[in-house]
Amino acid sequence: MANSLLEDFLVKRLVWSEHAIVREKRIKKWLRRWKMELIERDNLGWRDLAEDFGFEPLEPTGSPLSRG
Repeated sequence: MANSLLEDFLVKRLVWSEHAIVREKRIKKWLRRWKMELIERDNLGWRDLAEDFGFEPLEPTGSPLSRG
């Protein structure tokens, strides 16, 4: 069944994971401070990660707290 579903819809790549949905729901309940700490642990400069996929950043780089 899964293979025919993938073939019917011409699936070429995975772009969403159920695991990501579960993680997102957990984080959504966190305090803002905890979310900021999570981001800054791995991305201190708040670089737009869309650049890793060839997209232009939508906003200036940097922590939203540093912008007035």
